Amino acid sequence: MNDQIDAATPALDPALDKVLTACKEKLPPPTAWAAFPGYPDSLALAVLDAIWSVGIRYTTTQGVVSRYTTHRRLVGGDAAHDTLTDLLALYDRLGGTNSFATTVGTSNRVSTQPGATLKSEAVHQAATTLHRLGIDTATQFRQAQGTDLGTQAETAWRAVPGQRSGISWRYLRMLLGIPDVKPDRMVKRFIATALGTDEQQLPTGQALRLVQAAAAHHGVEPHALDHEIWKYQTTAAGAHKQDTQAEHLTALAHAFIGRAFLILQEQHVLPVSRFQPFVQVGHHYQGSDLMNQPEFRELESALEDAYPERFSEPLTRANPEFANSYIFSFLEAAIAQCAYDSGTFEADSAPVAKSAAEL
Repeated sequence: MNDQIDAATPALDPALDKVLTACKEKLPPPTAWAAFPGYPDSLALAVLDAIWSVGIRYTTTQGVVSRYTTHRRLVGGDAAHDTLTDLLALYDRLGGTNSFATTVGTSNRVSTQPGATLKSEAVHQAATTLHRLGIDTATQFRQAQGTDLGTQAETAWRAVPGQRSGISWRYLRMLLGIPDVKPDRMVKRFIATALGTDEQQLPTGQALRLVQAAAAHHGVEPHALDHEIWKYQTTAAGAHKQDTQAEHLTALAHAFIGRAFLILQEQHVLPVSRFQPFVQVGHHYQGSDLMNQPEFRELESALEDAYPERFSEPLTRANPEFANSYIFSFLEAAIAQCAYDSGTFEADSAPVAKSAAEL
C-alpha cells in the first residue's frame, strides 16, 4: 500500500488547494465529521459489504447485511462478531453460492459482462482464500497488515473475479478500522469537480492521493474524509450539482425501490408470480409503510421540484396530481416488470431501470 503522500508536496499544492476549498464549501467542518462506520469485530460482514457494495446502490448491500444478520440470529449467532468460518458455514448450511444468493444475497454480479461471476461466488472465494491463509477474524486481518501475510492476502483478494482494481480491498480495510480511501466513482467525482476536470480523465491514483493529503491537512484519518465525501455525493446536495436532473431522479428511484423491495419481502408481499404480477397499494400493502421511509420522501420531493407545473399547490387545482401516486405506480410497474423478466426483485436490475426510465 505505497500510496501515501506528503501533504506539503509542492507539485500537488494547487490541486490540493482546490480540494481543500471544495471540502470547506461543501462538507461540514472537520470537527463535525462522524466516525466511519464499519465492522471492527466482524470479518464476515466486512467481506460481504466490501464485495457486494461495489458497483451497486448501497441500499442493496444493506439488505444483504440485514438478511445475513437475521439468519445468524436465528441459529443463535452474532453477526457483529462473525469470523470467516461462520460465513462459510452459512454458505454450506444453505447449500452453496447459488442458494446463498437467493436466500441471503442478490443476483448481482461483479460486472455487467455476460457470464460475470455472481457476487455470492466472489464473496465465497474471497472468504475461502483468506481463511486458507490463516486469516479468520477481524483482529487477525489487522495484525497481518504490513507483513508478508498481509501482502499475500491482498494479492489473493485481487485475484478474485471483479476485485482486481483494489477498490474493494481498500474498502475492506476501511470497514475493519484501517486508515485508507476507497477511490470509487463518488470520490473521483468529488475530486474531479473540485479540480474542474472530467471524472473519466482523473487518474484514480491522483484522486486517492489528494484525499489522503486533504485528510492529513485536517488532521483526520483518510477514511473519515472519504465517508464525508460519500455522504455528500449520495445526497441531493451533491447529486444535483453533479448529475443531470434525470440522472438524479433515476438514482433516487433506484434507492427507493431498494428500500421498498426489502420491506415488501419482509412482509411477504414479494416475490409475486409472473402469472399474477400485479400488486396494489392499500390492497396488498400499506402505503404508509413506504411513505415514512426517507427514500420515499426524497424521491417525492425531487419529483415535486422537477415538475412544479404538475405537482405544485395541488389542492388549488380542479384536477390535482400528487407525486406520491406516481411513485406507487412506479413501484408496482417495477414489481410486474421483475416478475415477467426473471422472477428476481433487485433494485439494480434491468426491469427496474426500465420502469425508472418510464417514470
